Amino acid sequence: MNLPNQQPQSLANSPLQSTVITLNEDRNVILSAYLQGVGDRFRIDARPAVIVIPGGGYQYCAEHEAEPVALAFMRAGYHAFVLRYSVAEHAGWPNQLDDYEQAMSFIRAHADDWGIIPDRVAVCGFSAGGHLAGAAATMSSPATRPNAAILGYPALLGSSIQGCDPAAPDVVDAVDVTTCPCFVFGTRDDALVSVSNLICMNEALADNGISFESHIYAFGPHGFGAATPSVTDVSKLSGRALRWLDDALDWLGEIFGTLTLNGMTQPRCLPHVSADYESSFSLDCTFGYLRTNEQVAAVMRPFLDWFDEHYLEVAASIGPAMLHLATTQGKPGFYAIGDARTMREILDNTPFDDGYAVDLAAALAAIDKR
Repeated sequence: MNLPNQQPQSLANSPLQSTVITLNEDRNVILSAYLQGVGDRFRIDARPAVIVIPGGGYQYCAEHEAEPVALAFMRAGYHAFVLRYSVAEHAGWPNQLDDYEQAMSFIRAHADDWGIIPDRVAVCGFSAGGHLAGAAATMSSPATRPNAAILGYPALLGSSIQGCDPAAPDVVDAVDVTTCPCFVFGTRDDALVSVSNLICMNEALADNGISFESHIYAFGPHGFGAATPSVTDVSKLSGRALRWLDDALDWLGEIFGTLTLNGMTQPRCLPHVSADYESSFSLDCTFGYLRTNEQVAAVMRPFLDWFDEHYLEVAASIGPAMLHLATTQGKPGFYAIGDARTMREILDNTPFDDGYAVDLAAALAAIDKR
């Protein structure tokens, strides 16, 4: 992948800068960068970033879904970029995904110069741009995969996007455990992109253990962008949909952490709903996953042998509902509730000391999870 020759200027002790980068002159692919100050004057050494990807049916880039959205993220302290990707006669897939990967490569290559936290870069796309953002979240290379994706009234199903570009892939089918966390929103009565796009995406994310948040608002037109009176007729839009940007920023704060004068806080929400989907075994995996997984059987066996004799004691420590099920249904009753708890929670309700947990965690982490 050839990156453009433009070199960014250092932002140390500098005010807001706006830079336009030509990624592909032949296809008129443009990355507009809106960069906030970092360094001593600002007490912030690096910021998270978002790439805004406007819609337009892969025929044009809808301007009301570009800078108006980028500026909202800037108010929250983010660096913001707007990607104007290949459209119209240049829109043959995978040109659009190539454009995105080039943009993300350029941004991360210059993260130090621009004061960007390279593993805190989100995408935010709308309609066909939501398809491209969804493709970035599911199909882009590991080096260019975003860390979170905000998908606004997105055309994610093949049946919805292929009228815009017959070669464009079905994003829902591409969701797997490597997909980044997603915030998915739209309206129930969207006449252009069916609500089934949102529902099917939510199901795919849930099936793969991906952390996500979804808002299907009661009513509203397609293409409401930042949901302000200057870009849409808000009288036709559910009042709750007017707050989607605030919700998305709050969600990003939970996924990324919150930007403060002392840096980023710790994330409050993991990329997956449990550590079962992570790349290694740990005490944060669920009890059900570990007790039935053949790879960790030898490590878990001593605990499970003890558990066979003492599960009622563990159930009593957890609470009355657990004890009732375990007493009336035996171990299957315990598993009905206990399997979804983390191994760490189970251990917290046993007489074993912290040293036992430390040793078990180390033994689990030493196993090569494939």
